[in-house]
Parts: sequence; structure tokens; C-alpha cells
Amino acid sequence: MNQGFVTMRKLALVFVAVFMYVPSLQAQDQRLELPTYHLTVDPADLSALYQSPFSDVRYPAQFSFAGEVLECEVRFRGGRGSRRDPKKSWKVWFEDSSNPVGVRELNLKAEYSDLSLMRNALAMRLYQFIGHSAPNTEHISLMVNDDFMGVFVQIEEPDQDLLRRYDYELGSLYKAEDHGGSTAPLLDYDTYLSSWNKKVGGESDYINGQRLFNQLLYLMYEDFAERVPLMMDVENVLQYFAVAYAISSTDAVTKNMLLYFDPRGRLQQIFPWDHDASFGNHWTGEYQPYFETVSEYPNLNHHLLFQRLMEYDAWRESFWNKVRFVIEHGFAAVEAEIDSTYELIKSDVYLDGAKLGTNAEFDDEISRLKGFLAARRSFLMDFPFVEKKKDLLADLYCSDPFPSPDADDRGVVFRATSRSPQAVVVEYITDLSSYKTRGEEITVKQLALFDDGRHDDLQAGDLVYGNRLVLPKNYTGLVPYSFRAGGYSYPSNGLYYINYRATKTFALNVNHAGIEGYRHLQIGDVHRIRDEYFIEIINAGELNLNLSYCSFEAGEYFNRFMFPPETNIEAGSSLILSSNRDAAGDLFPDSPVFGNLFFAVSLGDTMKLLTPTLTVMTARVNETYSAVDLPIPSIVINEINYHSADDLDTGDWVELYNPNDAAVDLSGWNFQDDDDDHSFVLPGGTLIEPRGFLVLCRDGAALESLLGVSCVGDFDFGLKNSGELVRLSDSDGLLVDSFTYLDDSPWPVEADGDGPTLELLHYSLDNADPMNWRASIPVGGTPGRANSVLASPTSVASETDEGTPRSFNLFQNYPNPFNSETHIAFHLPRTEHLSLEIFSVTGQLVSTLMEGVYRAGRHRIPWDGRNDRGESAGSGIFFYRLTTETSQSTRTMVLVK
Repeated sequence: MNQGFVTMRKLALVFVAVFMYVPSLQAQDQRLELPTYHLTVDPADLSALYQSPFSDVRYPAQFSFAGEVLECEVRFRGGRGSRRDPKKSWKVWFEDSSNPVGVRELNLKAEYSDLSLMRNALAMRLYQFIGHSAPNTEHISLMVNDDFMGVFVQIEEPDQDLLRRYDYELGSLYKAEDHGGSTAPLLDYDTYLSSWNKKVGGESDYINGQRLFNQLLYLMYEDFAERVPLMMDVENVLQYFAVAYAISSTDAVTKNMLLYFDPRGRLQQIFPWDHDASFGNHWTGEYQPYFETVSEYPNLNHHLLFQRLMEYDAWRESFWNKVRFVIEHGFAAVEAEIDSTYELIKSDVYLDGAKLGTNAEFDDEISRLKGFLAARRSFLMDFPFVEKKKDLLADLYCSDPFPSPDADDRGVVFRATSRSPQAVVVEYITDLSSYKTRGEEITVKQLALFDDGRHDDLQAGDLVYGNRLVLPKNYTGLVPYSFRAGGYSYPSNGLYYINYRATKTFALNVNHAGIEGYRHLQIGDVHRIRDEYFIEIINAGELNLNLSYCSFEAGEYFNRFMFPPETNIEAGSSLILSSNRDAAGDLFPDSPVFGNLFFAVSLGDTMKLLTPTLTVMTARVNETYSAVDLPIPSIVINEINYHSADDLDTGDWVELYNPNDAAVDLSGWNFQDDDDDHSFVLPGGTLIEPRGFLVLCRDGAALESLLGVSCVGDFDFGLKNSGELVRLSDSDGLLVDSFTYLDDSPWPVEADGDGPTLELLHYSLDNADPMNWRASIPVGGTPGRANSVLASPTSVASETDEGTPRSFNLFQNYPNPFNSETHIAFHLPRTEHLSLEIFSVTGQLVSTLMEGVYRAGRHRIPWDGRNDRGESAGSGIFFYRLTTETSQSTRTMVLVK
């Protein structure tokens, strides 16, 4: 079947598929041999689904299987391409996983573009055969309102349950979408949300990906070899690509895969996802013999992580050994799987009138699949992959990152040094008018570089290649570019997919200011609020400047934030670069805000502003953090019920107190425990009155019934009986209050199931200090009203009227010695900058627990016995030192493993 015929067949059915619902076949269950799911959907809702197939609106339905009937929600799934197909893929949501299929989300994939209906399942099982984690798959038949919709592949949802099944900790799981997954850092932060769909983890936190991708791009050769094994499981990464390469899964390199980061930010696993375009199959559904002998293709050649790994002999050889294992052992397992799957599904497939091909074409796919395996095995066994090592380019040079259209000589000189003679070019684009219009037509032009001594290339034959680019007359705007040699780009991502999802690369920023105009840029104040940073960039000149493709660097050379296109800074004004754009918008309402910054800006760091070609424009050392007025209301977690008595089980709840003289709008505020996935966002219109209380609860009905108290809820997670971290953040994500409670002394143990709750003695006291908590006098506590143990601050400790400690004090950690976690408490009589550091007995820095400006008050910080790299510090004696602007104190503690 040729591609044109496939396309015509699809187009002929698009009208029916999109605008009308036409059931494929009515069939009785007894004719179907596969497990058969039944969906019952209101006809009006079903019609609406087919009228708007691209909508993500869910419709209520009933799901029947194995004698059980469950309420559920349904919609179509997949990208725009698959939703155009006549045979739709389905997504089903259940309330929980306590059902006959054992999942909360059901993915039913039509496999419309695969005549065999089994390539994706074969790929997942191949990964599993060689010991690589992959989602489970199963063929099923689907009935909707008693109409047979066809045979589908049920594929396991990439979620927390998948991670638990493979015994992974609950970290972050990102799914690469629409060829945005080259692992190169994206140019505009907002495109992370659509390029890397977060399946597990914080709502909008892409810091793991940002940090990793940035280092992949900028790490120098020696540093890459040293650091990358610390950042990821390299062998797992190579294994993923080995399977994809062996089966020519060309559509699963920059999309259709999932990156799993553990809680410490290390890339532990690449999960495969949608591999139907494999085993010789093009994504359109056409078999192409080209895939039997393909060795390179654009998305693999521009995959940053893979290409950088292939620069090293050991990893290159390891990758090829894994490919050889797949073709020598895995292909035999696939052949057996082809036969068994064919026998399993053929009866139902014959009845599937909605599939793309005929029954004869389905039968023919079996020999075609086996033919691919034989041809691919024959080609790869003799292919000299290890020997085909690329000659790397170095010393990439550009003479002027800000060429002016007013200059008489507007030529820009490019140079690159090669290890051996080869063709070298600069690829560039002058017609990309908008980075926000996806799919804009562009022309990638080439400037050939020479090593003949006549093209600004220094001396002939010295392997320094060069040439001069003259831009069109009166041209202004951005000219993204990269170097290219031997079929590879430098940087590796090059200009790949730049008109869809632009990644960081080099650029010329052609404007009338010229390089002289940019010499007036300054790095202004640096503000830090907890772990959020706000950096002021100042234009002290008289010309408006465009900072597109310019970068801010701090500390390590690979910590670089690149400003996206259309970043402008007016003459005499400033902009704010921040790790939290929402908060920055509130704190600096008169300045444009850019972010999100993904690295710390520590004291002593050298900060730099870099041109689009990464040369330095200006630099200074960060010597202090500047103060900033915090508009964050001081809302206090004032009471906790984490373990109710058996005879008065009101469910878990916390009480908030507002010590301010005005009501505070808590809409969009976030209450969490120590698991980032446990999140309760307060609904719009939630107010807490001045000097008032607000209760957040897990079981509002129980609290209302037993104590007559109304609450805001219900949050869908419990508070641990053994104790844990609790957090409250505002709608911008800034931390308002947090501490860790425990169920043993010195915390009041009566709150652990005996009936009382934890009550704070006074709202002004440090709620991280267990000495400031008491067990409530009444059983069940005092939710929504003043605490029963309320005391004045002066009756608790020697304090000022406002509850501020009179003197600086660093206390002995508790417990000490400790095994898993200890807490360090200290008092600050005034707001000032401080650092809290852990040292070994030899004086080596183990961990910096705190650094920044902290308010006057009582503070209590946990340490889990790990160093700054997340590794166990091991047993032994350690010193902890607290240093402020005016004082310093050191104490000793003992860690026992």
C-alpha cells in the first residue's frame, strides 16, 4: 500500500469520522474472543464527542466488564492526527483503581495507522524482554452502546502506579510531546508545558528538566564525561535508544517517550510510549523498506543527549553492544510474540470494520513484520557503527553578535576548528518572523566555511575553517544559526524544529544599537526570598535594547538562562529575571518579568550577561542580597489533627490563623505535606477574616457531624501518624509557613491517637519548635476557635512583646546522636543574612542547609544526613555552624547509620 493511497483512504473517511457518528458493526459478545469492554454513553454525549473530537471535555458513561458496572468518564485521546482518524482512541477515567481492570485511567489505542495492530505492543514487550521498564499492553475489544468499535491496545497509564510497579520513588515523570523532546533546553519556558507533559510531579515545576538539559548543552567535553553519570543512569538511556534504533522507531526519539527523575533530580529511566511507527511502519501507516537499512535520521541526529553520549568511545561501544543484543536475542522473542499475538487477536480483528486495512492486509503484515526483522538484523550485523565516529568541531567563533544594519561593512565572520579535514558550514535562518506561530515556513540557508587562507579562516591547512556572512541590506531581527559538519550540528540540537519548538542555539541579534549600545547593560540588585530569586537587569543607556538570545549566567558556567525572543528593555529602565514569575509580577509590578530561572544565585557567585554568541557583555560578583518588601500575609498553621481517637474520628485537619487586621484572600493558596503530589489548592473566594480561623480538612462531613465545625476541603491525602512536613504556599507559589511535626517527644505525644490535637501556644511563636506546642485540653481540639492552651508570648519564654528572641542562640540538635533525621534550632533577634553549614571532622563542607536573608524569630531546620549531592554523608562526627552578619556559633553532632 503506497502512502498516497493511505492518505486518500484516511481523507475519504475524515468527514464521517469528524462530523457524524457511524458505528462500525453491531456484534454479539459471543462472536468476540478477546476481553471485551462495554461503554454506555448517552447518545447526545456520544454525538457531541464525534462533533468535537479535538475537545478534552469528559462525558459521563458506564463501563461494564467481568460482571461489574462502574461509573466513569470518557473522551477521545491522542494528538490531532489520531483524533482525525475514523477509528478513535479512547480514554476512560474511574474514581479509583478498585475495579476489574485495576487502574484509575484506561488508555485504549486504536492503532489505526498500523495494519498489524500489534507494533506498539511488540515494542513494549521487547523492552520488557531485555529488562527495560515499559508499560504493560493488552489487546481488547470495545463495545460502545452495543456497537462493536473494533480491536484496541490497552496501554498502561504513565502515572504513580507505573512507578510503584517498578519500585521507583515518586519523583517526576515527563512525557515528550510533538517532537519537543530533543533534551535540548527550550528557548521559551512556556513551551516546556506543551513539549514535556508532566504526568507525575508538581503542577508546573520543570526545574529537573531545565537543569539537566542545560548541562547537556553547555558542559565541556571533560566535564560532561565526569558529571553525566552522576546526573543519570547512562546505561538505561543507552538501552532505550538501542531498542528504538534496532526496530527503527524513528517517531519515538524526540517524542513518545517519558523521562523519570527521582526525588533528588537524577534521570533514572526512559520509559517507551507510542512505538506504532516501528518495525518498518511509517507513522502514516505505510510500510517503507527504507527503515530496514536506515542508520541516521534527523531527529536522532539532533537529539542532544544521544549525540553527546556518542562523542565518547566507551558509551558508543556500549550502545552498539546493546543494539547487537537486541537483534541477536530480542528479535527471536519478537518473532514468537508476532505468532502468538496474531493467533490471539485475528478472530476479533476480522470483525473490526473500522480498521484501516482489509483482513488480507492484516494477514500480510505477519510476513512483513518477520521480513523486517530479518532484513534489519542482516543490515545491523555488518554495519560499522562504532567506527563511524564524528570529527568534533571546537572553538566556534563569531565576530559580531549584534551586527548593525547601519554599518558600512555588515559582514560577520564565522570560524570553527576541526580535528581533520571535512566540509564545514554555518546553517542560518533569516525568515523566521515569529516564534509564537508554530509551523511557519522557513528556509535554512548555508554558508560554506573554508580552510584556504582566503576566507577569514586564518592560515590555509590549519584546520581552522572560516567565511564571512553578509546579511541582506536593511535587515534587522534575529538570525539563529549553528555550525554543521559530517551530517551533525554544533550544538547537537542545531536548528531542529525551530519553527515549532525552538531550543537554545547561537544567534545574531541584528539591530541599530550595535555592540556599543549593549555596553550600557548592568546587573542590578539581587533579591532572595526563601528559595526564590529576583535579579534586576538595567539598561542605563539611551537606546532601547533587544535581549533576545542573550543569557544570564551565575556560578557554574553551565548555569545559563537565555532570554526568549521579543525580550525588550527600554532605555533607562529595567527588567526582572526570576525563578518565580508570578511572585515577581506582584513584587515588581512596574517591570517586565522573565523566567523561570532554574539555578541558585549564591553569595560570591560571578554573574554575567552574555551575548547571543555567549561572549561576556558585563559581569559582577553577587556580594549581598537586597531587601524586598514582602506582600505575603503572615498566615500561621495554628493547630493540627493528624491522628484522631478511634471514638472521635474527625479525619485529618489543620487550622490556619490570620493575625492581621484585614481579611486575606486565600484563593489559589496551596496546602501540602512532604509529597509534592499531595496538593490541596484552596478554591476561589476563600477568605480568612482578620484575627480569624480557617480549617482545612480531609473529611468535612465527619468534622461537621462530630464537632459542628465547617471547613474547607476535602483534601485527598492524609497526614502521617508518625509526623511529616506540612506546607502552606500562596497563589504565587511562595512559601508562607512550613514545619515538620513528630509523634514523639519533645512533641506532645497525646496528640498521637489519644484524642487531643496539637495546639500552638501563641501564633507569634515559631511553630517549627516543638516546645511551642501543647496537646489540646478538650478531646478533638478547638477547630475554628482560639486554642485551649493559648498563652502570652512572655509566659512561654524570655521574649519581647512581639515574640522576638532577645539574643542570638544556636541550640543543640535533636535527636543527637541520630540515625535518619535531626533538627537544628536557632534564634535570631533581628532580620539578617545567615548561612547554616554542615562540616566533616576534617573541615570539608558537607551541606549548606540554609543561606539567605531570614526574619527575626525562632527557626528549626531538619537535616537528613545527606550531602548537597543527595548522597549519604555516612556515620561520624559532624560540626554545624551558623554564621550571621554579626555572630557565629558552632556545635557538634553525631550521625549513626
